[in-house]
Amino acid sequence: MRDFRVLHKSIDEALQSCKAYEAHLNEIAPKLPEATRTFVLAPWYHNWNHHDCPHDSWLMDFTLKAAVKNDEDRTLDLTLNLLGAYHDRILTFNYRNVTLCDFEIQKQRRQNTGDWLYDEFDVFEYGFVSHEVLWQFGKPWKIISERVEFSAENRPQNESCTTRS
Repeated sequence: MRDFRVLHKSIDEALQSCKAYEAHLNEIAPKLPEATRTFVLAPWYHNWNHHDCPHDSWLMDFTLKAAVKNDEDRTLDLTLNLLGAYHDRILTFNYRNVTLCDFEIQKQRRQNTGDWLYDEFDVFEYGFVSHEVLWQFGKPWKIISERVEFSAENRPQNESCTTRS
């Protein structure tokens, strides 16, 4: 996999990386599950001014849930809930049938992972989706799953920011 992240690059290198990543997404689009392709290719997803873009979001919680359908059929699902950058939206990523979950958390002062800086999608073997997320603190997270689903909703009015730090 190529690394398209723009952190620590010059402006020209960052622009080239962004263009190369956009071309990469268009190339893999037919191989992405429809639920994943819908939001990954949406212009708002990469627009830092859009309230549903995950850039600068904060991790609120994540849940790893194991399910056993029978003795031989066991699955893992992962859910990430983020407080959007403008603190008015709750962004949710659902990873279905996770086959790899590699992450590290390096808490800094009172922050858990810090801000969501960048993320990259790719198609992995057997058509599974690879999603790498670079947080402000720690090493990039890598999650491979059958598909990734995204949803966003308004943040409840009675929630205070201090409960999400």
